[in-house]
Amino acid sequence: MKKIITTILISTLIWLPSVVVLHASGITLVSHNTCQTTTQTTTSSCTTPTGSSTATANLIVICSAYLKYYASTLSVVDSTSDTLVHAPTTDVCDGAGVSCLAGYYVFNPTTNANYTVTITTGNAQLFNGSVWWAAYSGTNSTPTPTTTTATVAGTGGGSQTLQPGSQTPSANGALIHTCAGSWDYGSVTYSITGGPTSPLDQQTSSAGYMNGADAEFVQTTAAAVNPTWTDSSPRQMTAWMGVFYASGGGSSGPPTAIFNMPLFGGGGYVH
Repeated sequence: MKKIITTILISTLIWLPSVVVLHASGITLVSHNTCQTTTQTTTSSCTTPTGSSTATANLIVICSAYLKYYASTLSVVDSTSDTLVHAPTTDVCDGAGVSCLAGYYVFNPTTNANYTVTITTGNAQLFNGSVWWAAYSGTNSTPTPTTTTATVAGTGGGSQTLQPGSQTPSANGALIHTCAGSWDYGSVTYSITGGPTSPLDQQTSSAGYMNGADAEFVQTTAAAVNPTWTDSSPRQMTAWMGVFYASGGGSSGPPTAIFNMPLFGGGGYVH
């Protein structure tokens, strides 16, 4: 009897309950990066950062800011030759058609340890175009993603705010991914409110460069969303926002804790 009791006590100490915390929607940011071309070049490539991986990603969102005045064309491709969805198909440009912002996404991409996004323009005077990308797991291609865009002129050297346009997701647990692009007077800073609390990645180079930032957050409960971007010193400013959905349609409520307790006799688990 003493030996049996001792065995049970030891088993209890070894097989403590395990806890797995699950996000309500299941969408997870797995990798992201940003790059900027050097002066007077046509191409910039953004590779998966060291220590990061896109292996589990089933959605990649890409934004690119460029000066259309100097670059008559823009090409955005990835290293695995995925078919990128250009959304909307017409880039958002300022009123003079000088600075523009393009948005793309792809579901179920072919990914690897060196996944790369490359932008190429039709003119060497790109003045440092920029690209941002983010990879997510736990998303679904339905409902179909929706996008909004907006543009505003700068204030001649002062700060400027811009919202991409309000959207209301059709399901709980939606991913909101937004980008801002700007042709700037000098080195700048970006901030964002109304959903995301800070930029994910940003480019903030000196005057004449195409800068910008991206940001993301996952809503718990579906509601109208229209984040506000602030650029400290833009000549022109553009914004883009996409709404994407979770696998299984999303859910509401806080993260869920799942407890697993071993049964002493049969090796099973009580849930």
